[in-house]
Amino acid sequence: MKSLKEYEKELKTCSKCGLCQSVCPIYKEEGIETVVSRGKFNLLLGLLKKDLKYSSNLDKMLSMCLNCKACDDFCPSSIKASEIISCAKSEYKKFCFPFKFDSFFKVRMLTLSLIFKLYRLSNISYLVPKVKKFIKCFGFLGEMFLLFDKISKINVKRKKFKTQKTKELSVIYFEGCFTKYLNPSVKNALLNRLEKNNVKIIQKNFECCGLSALYSGKKDLYNKLKEKNSKLLEENCDYIVCDCATCLSALKEYNKPFSSKVIDIFELIAKLEKINIEKPITYHLPCHLREEKEKISQLLKNKFKKYKEMKDFDVCCGFSGEFSIKFPKLSQKISNKKAQNIQNTNCETILTSCPGCVIGIQKGLINQNYEKNVLNMIEFLEISS
Repeated sequence: MKSLKEYEKELKTCSKCGLCQSVCPIYKEEGIETVVSRGKFNLLLGLLKKDLKYSSNLDKMLSMCLNCKACDDFCPSSIKASEIISCAKSEYKKFCFPFKFDSFFKVRMLTLSLIFKLYRLSNISYLVPKVKKFIKCFGFLGEMFLLFDKISKINVKRKKFKTQKTKELSVIYFEGCFTKYLNPSVKNALLNRLEKNNVKIIQKNFECCGLSALYSGKKDLYNKLKEKNSKLLEENCDYIVCDCATCLSALKEYNKPFSSKVIDIFELIAKLEKINIEKPITYHLPCHLREEKEKISQLLKNKFKKYKEMKDFDVCCGFSGEFSIKFPKLSQKISNKKAQNIQNTNCETILTSCPGCVIGIQKGLINQNYEKNVLNMIEFLEISS
């Protein structure tokens, strides 16, 4: 990644047309100029001219971004706004926080992992449906508990299949952090499905894909994770599959020789077997699968007879990791819009391809009292056949 100074030409290339306003989910809620790329570019130009200084307020404006890349796709000047904003965050971190906390993310995930395991052992989840009305009396805290309960449930258990000794395909499985630390359900479904199709699965001890570090301004940590994962991904294989759209996007953006082998698990399964499911479903496209939009949209229409496309199926769900923690009310507003679009389809099952999106969608549905099944695509395929 370049320095902010090296992006000066791109910042000045912005024609200030304002088209980014029409696609930014945050601007639609807040109506503030500084939340869109055009406004952020003005701030960054002021920083380069030394009319502005690094400050917590500047960091707040830079952090008000979902990294959905809608503005990247819609920009007539083809400016990569998300890349520039990530660079600015990185320089802010270096200026204001010179100390490194590279292990903090892993410690946080291990702590959460322990909490999830203890919660499952407690069997409290069986009581939740009976006292749901009481839990909701606690407002936001009650909704967060219901969300925690939803995402802690293991929908698919691991099975073992007798497969042929000679495998038709070999894939490297890149396990995402949510699956690795919080809930193995998606991993179980993915492994079950690939084994059914006689696929050789290569598993390794991967680190986080690094995108969360990059988007929060930790460029050095991102580079460190990228190089470590890249070495593990150099092994010969037919495909590299992920259980998370964010990871898939990250591996493609590594821009390494193996990046061309990275494939969405739904796309791979569609190549390996006939999918013919008649249950009514709708689908939310994760932001990190925007480049696969047309391909996935066509697969959904071909493979699901009762697929109903929701309004704005490719618009961000409002979660976006750290964003939902820093701006919970704003995140909830965007999730509520997604929930309303889901309600309008009258579908019992909502599918997506990202664990973060599952959280964002559930957040909106719980808040709108419209609790339905939200599943990762590979979970649904395993459960339904």
